[in-house]
Amino acid sequence: MKKGKIVIISGNKRAGKTTLTMKLHQKLGFNFYNFDSITDSLEEVYTNLEGDPYYIKFLEEMVSYALEFAENYGISSVFEYIDFTPELMKNFKYINQVEIYYLANLDATIDNIRDDLKKYSKPYDWPAYCSEERFGKKY
Repeated sequence: MKKGKIVIISGNKRAGKTTLTMKLHQKLGFNFYNFDSITDSLEEVYTNLEGDPYYIKFLEEMVSYALEFAENYGISSVFEYIDFTPELMKNFKYINQVEIYYLANLDATIDNIRDDLKKYSKPYDWPAYCSEERFGKKY
């Protein structure tokens, strides 16, 4: 039986994370986990989780199960999230058992980054918290 793979894809907004993960999902049959959706849902239910890197421990638990499925059933999985930075992932429990990729939008300008932050930020994100409406000036 063929062993499955576990892939983690991270990067800044509009770097192509979702496009790549959906290709792995649709063309190669990878299970797809979007951590933006998962953590947003968790933060809505458990507001005390905000700002705490609980999602790394949560990712470790999910990857543990995904590794078991990969080994036993040949099922591959891909995890996508904006905040899996190299700094956060350096102590990741399964770092040697998964493939981790970081994508960057190198065409980003200060204006389109600001526009993306306005468009995609959640009410509890730092950019939304430090908004012009709240403080009367742009950051």
